[in-house]
Amino acid sequence: MRIKINEANSEKLEAGIAQVMGKAKSFVHTSKDLIALVDEAETDLSNFGLAKSNRAGACLIARMQGPSKSYKFNAVASTVVFQRGASDWFLVNVIHDEICPAQNRKYRLDLSEKHVRSAASAWKRIYGIQVNWNRDEGQAITA
Repeated sequence: MRIKINEANSEKLEAGIAQVMGKAKSFVHTSKDLIALVDEAETDLSNFGLAKSNRAGACLIARMQGPSKSYKFNAVASTVVFQRGASDWFLVNVIHDEICPAQNRKYRLDLSEKHVRSAASAWKRIYGIQVNWNRDEGQAITA
């Protein structure tokens, strides 16, 4: 599965989710949820100092928050996996999952070393942070 995340592909996104999730609806992502998650990830990448040209390959894994504590059973939920292309995000997997009552939302943005290295120049410019890539001191140092 590889579906571009945008309004024009809402029906394809909904069909891809329904194919995996079946009749479940309560803790299942909709196309609007997917678009909101991608917007949040773009904001996080921007705040991280990563230029748009260096964002390809970033991965986002997300799951909704569980039901309230008063709910006695685990609930069926969707976990979605996105990958950032050169300029857009793509839904690459939907996982039929379970969540416990009062379980927190899952939002994990995975970046490679390449992403971190390209953002380090922005950190130095904006915050005055220098990173010791040689690991002889073991910690990042400030200038």
